[in-house]
Amino acid sequence: KIEGAELIFVIFPLALSMMQYGNLLSILFYFMMINLGFNTIIAYVEYISTLFEDITYIKKLNLD
Repeated sequence: KIEGAELIFVIFPLALSMMQYGNLLSILFYFMMINLGFNTIIAYVEYISTLFEDITYIKKLNLD
């Protein structure tokens, strides 16, 4: 059974290498994976910063 990281980083590049313009497709694929990783990191940072902003705003409302 092939799934997860093995599928993404072993089987898919192997399939791309057998296609015409496989090198270009592989570069685009890994560029897409890097962008998805950065986007995930940005989403986590936004979530945490919004959480802290909301907590401080609620504490400020309770103090007044």
